[in-house]
Amino acid sequence: MECFITQPVHEAAIAFLNSHGIATRYASSPDMQTVTREIGSADAVITRDLGLDRQAILAAPNLKIISCHGAGTNRIDVTTAYERSILVTNTPGANSQSVAELTVGLILASARNICQADHAVRQGNWDFRYSAQGIELHGKTLGLIGFGAIAQKVATIASKGLGMRCIAWSPSVPAAVFTKHGVEQSHNLEELLKNADVVSIHRSGKTTDKPIIEHPL
Repeated sequence: MECFITQPVHEAAIAFLNSHGIATRYASSPDMQTVTREIGSADAVITRDLGLDRQAILAAPNLKIISCHGAGTNRIDVTTAYERSILVTNTPGANSQSVAELTVGLILASARNICQADHAVRQGNWDFRYSAQGIELHGKTLGLIGFGAIAQKVATIASKGLGMRCIAWSPSVPAAVFTKHGVEQSHNLEELLKNADVVSIHRSGKTTDKPIIEHPL
């Protein structure tokens, strides 16, 4: 068995595959043209945000499984995979806590001008603190565009840790999910933008919050 990998993954993953008798091979460049040219006789593919398009799938006659190293499969041509009886899998929630914490970190950095302040101090500008217009987040409204696994964790951290009011908009998430997480549901994007002090985007094309295992057999 041979696994073709479109973009770098942790060396522990390579060691795991190799220890189970699966040979691994990287694309020489992480772009679809190169992947299509080099995918060749691979039995399996691990891809990240590059995905795998129709041409690449059709260029791999032995392909049996496409695994997305992430939550979304919107960049994988699942229709072509279905036509070829190729299994498509993903890993929803695997990194949601990590990404949620980073998101909150970026919100704090933006609200308090942390990056600019760091630069100013390194330049010896100690008066930066008098000109910076930072804001406190406590009591402010966080608007979440999309409300999947990551956004739900962001809402928990923001509301319980920072005392923020959280609202969210997502046309694909049932109302009960908003209620479960104590988040107010906005009925459209315009309404959310009107009411939010801070906006965090967690939606990009067709995604799913459940593992995708698609196979016609």
